[in-house]
Amino acid sequence: MKKKLILSLALAALLLSALPVEACAIGPYPPTLTVIVYGAPKDLQMRVVLQYEGQPLSCPMEREHRAWETMFRLYRDGVSIFDHWHGNGHDFRGAVLLLISGGEERSVPIPDGLLKPRGYDEVLTLRYADGSLTYGFTAWRAPLLIGMRVLAALLIEGLFFRLSGFTERKSWLMFLAINIVIHGALNALCYGRFNLTDPRYPVAFFITILLSFLAELCAFLLLVDEYDSDRLTAYLLKANLASHAFNYLLISFLPM
Repeated sequence: MKKKLILSLALAALLLSALPVEACAIGPYPPTLTVIVYGAPKDLQMRVVLQYEGQPLSCPMEREHRAWETMFRLYRDGVSIFDHWHGNGHDFRGAVLLLISGGEERSVPIPDGLLKPRGYDEVLTLRYADGSLTYGFTAWRAPLLIGMRVLAALLIEGLFFRLSGFTERKSWLMFLAINIVIHGALNALCYGRFNLTDPRYPVAFFITILLSFLAELCAFLLLVDEYDSDRLTAYLLKANLASHAFNYLLISFLPM
């Protein structure tokens, strides 16, 4: 019975993974450039000055603040004067970030070669204090955000695990191993991938967490034998519903 259930779950996971998520909806594209600013003043606004036919073109960037991060995004469809985009390395050649705060302006050049020639949806990190600009995210960002989400899942699902009556040491060791691997992989996969302005995001997020739930259920059915499959399934349904709902809330408030 248990083997048939695991086989059915594995088949369901394969079918879900084959769904064409990208065709679910038509909506806005990701930003062509995102600048994450650390130490930004509360009133900071940012524009990027591009070179268009030999003349400077000042384009406003959309500001968003999440927890400790302030980020600014430029969308290609927001620069209607451009007839063609060739890639960030070409389109941002000679570009300058214009920082506006307290009635003063400050320029930070984007070095040639920093962005990829065919780049799109790229990230730069700016330290406001010294104006240093680097490509990509900081090294500590991914471990911090992934660790926070995995820890939240462990605490929530651990509470449900204990309330469901699991007490054996082996069961708890399997609980930790399974959840660290699956939630770690899930959050590593989602890290920096989902653009919350894209209407396809909720569908992609739902399919991803459903796949992780099926994987977690298969692992528990194979490795935890303290109680029968009915109790395990009931525990996992409640625990995953709670932990993923909280994780979605974290994603809505914390940086992606």
